[in-house]
Amino acid sequence: MKGKIDKIFRDKGFGFIHSDSGSQVFFHKSDLIGTTFTTLQEGNTVEFNEEQTDKGPRASDISKVHSLTVTPNAKIKLRETIQTKSRSPEKAIRLITSENTPNGLRFAFDRERQGDHVVTAEDGKKILLVAPDIIQLIEGMTIDYDEKSEGASFTIN
Repeated sequence: MKGKIDKIFRDKGFGFIHSDSGSQVFFHKSDLIGTTFTTLQEGNTVEFNEEQTDKGPRASDISKVHSLTVTPNAKIKLRETIQTKSRSPEKAIRLITSENTPNGLRFAFDRERQGDHVVTAEDGKKILLVAPDIIQLIEGMTIDYDEKSEGASFTIN
């Protein structure tokens, strides 16, 4: 289920989610996955499981929905790269930090880890993995693949 953070009571460690179905759902900071209570903001979109308790609906397994756009052209190139360069069908391309690149990021093959933001191709295969600490750095950005006369490359803007 999806919803938006409606109200946060930081001093008490809980808040409320306005679910897409229209209900107000209680949550506790201990129910967050892949994000921290201090970085969660009112208005953030979240995914969660809703449980009925004797006090009303309560959210569990809450994860922030991150906005990262991967263009169709980039998805195609990521998928092609996995097919031609990886020998393991369960691996995808992970975006990782690197001190040796101009923007501080690079790609490597890896398996999915808990808390990863996962981008899939049209066929449902995992093509891009982004760890929670990195997704916060590139929130709202777009990954594209561009072929120019001076060479082809992925861009993050």
